[in-house]
Amino acid sequence: MRKIRATILIPILNEEEYLPTLFNNLLGYPDHFDILICDGGSTDMSLQLIKNSGYPYLQQKLEQPSIFKTISIGLDALTNEFTIIHPVDLLAKKSLQNLEFSDEDYGFFFKEYDESHFLLKIQCFFLNNVRSMLFKHFVWTNLFYLKTALLKEIKLNQPFLEDVLLSEVFIKRDLKRKIHKSLITVSSRRYLRNGILKQMMKNAFIMINYRLRLIDTNTLKSLYSK
Repeated sequence: MRKIRATILIPILNEEEYLPTLFNNLLGYPDHFDILICDGGSTDMSLQLIKNSGYPYLQQKLEQPSIFKTISIGLDALTNEFTIIHPVDLLAKKSLQNLEFSDEDYGFFFKEYDESHFLLKIQCFFLNNVRSMLFKHFVWTNLFYLKTALLKEIKLNQPFLEDVLLSEVFIKRDLKRKIHKSLITVSSRRYLRNGILKQMMKNAFIMINYRLRLIDTNTLKSLYSK
């Protein structure tokens, strides 16, 4: 196990309301982690808040914003061996502070939601034990990291469900992965805003239709964004 320099890359878009929480959570991160915020063209006060925070950032207005495209804004600036994709919703620091790298190509953490609700516990059990362990898939909010050289060579053309596509690329390449079962905590704000059961059903509907190709991806993306 080794502690090496890594870049914490944070993709955002219109996160004015949540950025103060993010900046508070970034305090006290290890010195061997560099921070880079990538903004995909926010139209609210996000960019001004980032400038005021003093954290390094890059900004580019994207015609079709997506997480992977926003991440790609910072590719040329990445020089460390590993890149950590830090979700804006990440609340817990402990797991990241203790993160050490071995010989894995990529890795991610089990997660829990900040709201204690039995439906969210069921959702996390599915994501952690079925999706991650059985199907070898992660989602962005699993605090995902990978070798920077690998991130730079991957091209994703579909601007939706990119974490699923990225997982499948890794599975096909038979890359070494590491799953950290120490829990990270992420915000449940999307579930609370849209209704927990409603959001769970929407997620399941989108994934089933995506797999069966019953509805085009643009329609599914529009549905997910509502």
